[in-house]
Amino acid sequence: MASSSTASTTPAAAERASAALAASAPGPRRRGPGLLSHLRFALRAAFRDAPGPMAALIALQIGAALGPPASIAVTQRLVTVAVDTAGHGASGFDAVLPWLAALLATLILSQGPVWQFREPLLQRLRQRLTSDLEERRLALAARMPLWEIEGSEAQDRLDRSGDPGGKVQRLVEDGLLLSATGVSALGVSLLYRVVSPWVVLVFVGSFVPLALHEAAEGRKWDTFTYEQTEPQRRTAYVDRLLTGRAEQKELRVFGLLGHLAARWREGRRALRAERRGLKRAMIVRGLPFAALPWATGLAVAVLLVYRLHAHALGIGAFVALFGGLGSLSGTRGMFGYHLGEMSEHGAEVAHVRTFLEGEPAKRPADPDRSVAGTRPFPRPMREGLRCEGVVFRYPGAERPVLQGIDLRLRPGERLAVVGENGCGKSTLVKVLLGLYRPDAGRVTVDGVDLAELAAGELHAAVSAAYQDYWRFELTAGESIGVGDTRAMGDPDAVRAAAAAGGAAAFVEALPQGFATPVGHVLEGAADLSGGQWQRLALSRAMMRDAEVLILDEPAAALDPKAEAGVYAAFAAASNGVGDGAPERRRAVLMISHRLGSARMADRVAVLRDGRIAEEGTHDELLAAGGMYAGMWEEQAQWYR
Repeated sequence: MASSSTASTTPAAAERASAALAASAPGPRRRGPGLLSHLRFALRAAFRDAPGPMAALIALQIGAALGPPASIAVTQRLVTVAVDTAGHGASGFDAVLPWLAALLATLILSQGPVWQFREPLLQRLRQRLTSDLEERRLALAARMPLWEIEGSEAQDRLDRSGDPGGKVQRLVEDGLLLSATGVSALGVSLLYRVVSPWVVLVFVGSFVPLALHEAAEGRKWDTFTYEQTEPQRRTAYVDRLLTGRAEQKELRVFGLLGHLAARWREGRRALRAERRGLKRAMIVRGLPFAALPWATGLAVAVLLVYRLHAHALGIGAFVALFGGLGSLSGTRGMFGYHLGEMSEHGAEVAHVRTFLEGEPAKRPADPDRSVAGTRPFPRPMREGLRCEGVVFRYPGAERPVLQGIDLRLRPGERLAVVGENGCGKSTLVKVLLGLYRPDAGRVTVDGVDLAELAAGELHAAVSAAYQDYWRFELTAGESIGVGDTRAMGDPDAVRAAAAAGGAAAFVEALPQGFATPVGHVLEGAADLSGGQWQRLALSRAMMRDAEVLILDEPAAALDPKAEAGVYAAFAAASNGVGDGAPERRRAVLMISHRLGSARMADRVAVLRDGRIAEEGTHDELLAAGGMYAGMWEEQAQWYR
């Protein structure tokens, strides 16, 4: 999207495209709770979040349910009185008038208030449900482990559970409408007991096959929508590629607009064809059930005519009950419709419940780790960070990315970790930041396992700058200040961070200085170059008074000279630069594929195939003539 550019567009875009566009077969669907369970969940949420609107909606639906049978009963008396008083002049009209008023009252009861007040009440219900359920959903998403949320399965769950308030509101509405329709149909059916009790049983019994059919169709639709989530997300991704601002350069240079537009059309066509095919099959399967009300209605109409001619039925009852057949047929049709809608919306609520009531193992108590402790982060650090036999394997991977890492980062020390692409450098950073939990071994700070730290303690004590940073399209000052929300309102702190990150000069030259919007989201925003965005990200990392600074190739898009200046600034942040400097306290971990920056480090660790292959100072590793020396010689040729 236009607001999600990174420092290295081409590799990041390629990785996202391959992940999003690759076909992946959905796994087997486990049968969860049924429709009634989802309806109970929706009703509990509605009564909890909006008891007033729910009470009003129930009252309106009771009126709507009682209106049709009351209207038929009143019509019977109206016709009977009108026939009996025909030719009696004004006195006859006076006898009919109360029943006309009663008929008007039944029509108002069943239709007027519902259509006037139901929609505002439903909107209020949806607003309150959205406020509660979306807050819970976002909180749970924020607490998902990073390795999980990076996977396509988690993205599917997030997509399916979107708009939870709207989905629950629609199911509640379906439940209310279905209940009102059922009560109305039962009330109308009972009026036919004057014809025969068997007529009542036939009418009531005709709803059973309809309900069973709609329940079966609902299960099929549930499975269908579940399996379409991944194709829908792939098609939506292509849509974002075609409309995103940052992607346009590569799309146009490589001539991808037509190719991706065709892919989007194919994806949409396939989705529509599958949906249309299932809907067509559902209509065909439902034809016998649609014909059943007409058949029973016709049979009862013949019976009514026969009873009328046999003088077993009065004219008032005949007119009212004959007209009631149309009402009953419509009610039965609406019952089937609402039951089908409830099945579809129940499937949507099932996805919301799956996310909100997911497995506890995937709902850690703290976003930093799977288990949150109670201990504070040691300030100041005295022993530093230590990896002890750390092993980490991505879910589904054949072999671990990190294989028994033993590494130490002391307070005030500058440690550079280098290695070829794919050796595990960035994964190591995420483990040190507590974003990934080791499968074996542990990471400690002053001997305390990160899992024993209280919630938020780790991330309050560390700061990081990444190659794949995010562009916060706020004001320039806010884009820097979000690095520490506690201090982002302090102009001096923001300016100091901008100076440390190399952003102060160009920010002060903007039309409104630090108050200038940047990017393309806000009105009057200033467009920035990739290097300027990167300096904002570096400055953001300097906002926090951190015990540990981690630099994961944050200057990869800068030229070597600028990169050296960035690392020099971060090295100075360790309080250990120059003679007479104060005692060094802050530890700095530098990840870089350019080994020139490693010369600023006190110690260099070479990572290969997930293991520490070499470790020592820059000069020691060059003298050893190993992997580091070979990488150094190869890169030195670039500048000769």
